[in-house]
Amino acid sequence: MFPALDIYNTDTQTTTNEELPLFKEISIDFSTGAPIMNNGNFIIVEKNEALKVWAWKALNTERYQFAGYSWNYGSEFESLITMGLSPEAMEEELKRQAEEVLKSNPYITGVKSIDFEVDGAKVTFSFSLITIYGEEESTS
Repeated sequence: MFPALDIYNTDTQTTTNEELPLFKEISIDFSTGAPIMNNGNFIIVEKNEALKVWAWKALNTERYQFAGYSWNYGSEFESLITMGLSPEAMEEELKRQAEEVLKSNPYITGVKSIDFEVDGAKVTFSFSLITIYGEEESTS
């Protein structure tokens, strides 16, 4: 899917909350990434629910792979996991990259409590987003 808003441009980081439109996304099934529909129509979520969808998609989309997204969108976890870093270096780099990915959205003002679990080539994150709408727990 293509993003509906050009919120992935880092130049928008200086935008004030009053200038940002209401954040909306198509709801997804977090276990599959498939959009959720009702009677043939996409379910639209707003504010923190929409940001949870955005965060899941950003962390699960490999950066530079899809022309529909800016180069500021997505993660580089696939290449990181195959680098053969020590567990300590991997942990620091995973946290750094996750925070970088999440903070690229101007609606997200901070990230707290980033924890993750690595199982082979799969990384599962849990974190709290601080957004212009308030704090929200999330898992990706």
